[in-house]
Amino acid sequence: MLPTLMDTAAAPARLDVKSSLSPVRDIVVTTTTAAAAAPALSSDREAAHRDGRGKVLYGWSQRGTRKAPPGSCYYDQEDVQQRVSASPAPTPIGVAYSISALSNVDVALETFDIVLNLNFRYEIHDQDVAEYEKEYKKEVHLKDLADNPNIKVKPPVLEVMNSQSYEFKMWRIIAIDRCLNHRKQWQWHVTFCCQLQAKCSEEFELQQFPFTRQALQVHIQAKQALTQLFFVPFQEPSVQPKWRYCKEKQEVEAVPMRLNFMNCSEELGTWDAKGHHIAFPPEDHLMPLPSGNKYSRCIITIQCQQSAGFFIWNTVPIIICLPILSALAVLEPTDAVADRSSVVFALLLTMATYKVSITSWMPKKELLDVPG
Repeated sequence: MLPTLMDTAAAPARLDVKSSLSPVRDIVVTTTTAAAAAPALSSDREAAHRDGRGKVLYGWSQRGTRKAPPGSCYYDQEDVQQRVSASPAPTPIGVAYSISALSNVDVALETFDIVLNLNFRYEIHDQDVAEYEKEYKKEVHLKDLADNPNIKVKPPVLEVMNSQSYEFKMWRIIAIDRCLNHRKQWQWHVTFCCQLQAKCSEEFELQQFPFTRQALQVHIQAKQALTQLFFVPFQEPSVQPKWRYCKEKQEVEAVPMRLNFMNCSEELGTWDAKGHHIAFPPEDHLMPLPSGNKYSRCIITIQCQQSAGFFIWNTVPIIICLPILSALAVLEPTDAVADRSSVVFALLLTMATYKVSITSWMPKKELLDVPG
């Protein structure tokens, strides 16, 4: 028989209740008011470049988070409380990620390839448990679950907003647990995992190319309206469960933590990954569609810094030396006009050919940079 309220006495003696309720390391609560969360949206984009804050998106200065621990979560806790207290309340879906691969960061095309392993956890009704248990620990066709009329709380159907191509695959139900929810009631919670493979587009900031630091972002949005579900950090303390009932041990135990991390190489050719985080834009920062509906979104950001040495040593010395060498034509006799001209034209043609050849990996933008 499950207790109706989790307290110190109900917890196992071996658990330190105080430590388990302490702030989680991978969560950083930030407000999104105009005073506390950087300038408002895109109107201050140029100002952000001038004073070094970098990209301003959804009220956050994305580069300004590089001092935070890797895997931090940025969200508005007051916004979460307002949504939970609405009637009817949408389903909060906890999101956690791990970065399995990051490659092909292309400055010229402004694209990158990424592979993410995602975890989603949310509360379901008692009548839904039987339908979810049919798919437990095997590959799930998410559309079948979403279209199942016997399921009251549907799984999230997702899309990647800034991608050229993407695929969510290997959906699996990895846990169906009886947990203590934020209303102090024991309810069933289901945890999904899946893999996302995507080629994403990103507007690179190249004002000081090749001395550049980019915020590579993946915008994951639910296809269900905000009135049905919304995303929160996986370890969010106010709406995600902290305790579960273990049927095998016949006791209550702490819900295992699931942190955000990067388990691939941080050296990506000429790029180095310096940090990563996830942001959950509040409702007032979500743009409504023509239908008037808003859709919850989470933004996974990987902060990368470019190694300028490759571009400098392969462009600047060559472009500078070739004109200097062409000036050595003065060493030819003054009456050898053909020889003097051949030296100048040969070296200048070589420089022009080289500059054409490097345009395949140079950004095609109007900018003030060193190689340009």
